[in-house]
Amino acid sequence: MIHINRVHHQFGENTVINDFELNIDKGEIITFIGKSGCGKSTLLNIIGGFLTPSSGSVNINGQIKQTPSPDCLMIFQHHNLFPWKNIYDNIRIGLNKRMSNEEINHHLKSVDLNNKGSAFPESLSGGMKQRVALCRAQVHQPKVILMDEPLGALDAFTRYKLQDQLIQLKHQTDATIILVTHDIDEALYLSDNIILLGEGCEIIDQYKIKQSHPRNRNDSHLLNIRNTIMEKFALNHYMTEPEYYL
Repeated sequence: MIHINRVHHQFGENTVINDFELNIDKGEIITFIGKSGCGKSTLLNIIGGFLTPSSGSVNINGQIKQTPSPDCLMIFQHHNLFPWKNIYDNIRIGLNKRMSNEEINHHLKSVDLNNKGSAFPESLSGGMKQRVALCRAQVHQPKVILMDEPLGALDAFTRYKLQDQLIQLKHQTDATIILVTHDIDEALYLSDNIILLGEGCEIIDQYKIKQSHPRNRNDSHLLNIRNTIMEKFALNHYMTEPEYYL
């Protein structure tokens, strides 16, 4: 369980997060969506302990989160791989136990990177680098995985494939996954709970999704939720054509 207790954050005179409060169940995939600048990424950094809030707290499994730790892994849009280390050694960074190349390759197979462990990041495509990040999460077995637009720079085919691998990751690690994305369809396909945010991370609405995975992307219920989100987003941001913004 993650409890976010009245988190407030300012940069100078600018309030970015205004008394945000939320409970997140263990093993849930939860997605924050909202317009650029509403505080989503700042909130993610506070949950991960990378940023100290001006006030309030984040409690993960009974512990106040104040600093980054191995049990809370962050995956960014940029892969964050060290270019001078091969894939095996990139995956080992921060690992608190010995793991052989053969053991790591077993995990690489699950993300379609069999026998790529000796390669260096420069030889991999953007999608392959993000699969390395997913593999690292498998190996490290964190309790919480934070993802900030991790698939945003990828082509549609690669993005769909990685979405399915992300669902596999959830089942393999039993981690709680918190995702920030501008892609409503991605949120609908992946999430157990979607949080629509306004200015200052105000919660405009929440959408619980009970369908099991894998989901039909053209499911009528999901499409109805999509339309509801689009309309509510447009109303709260005074937009007449919301489809161009999310």
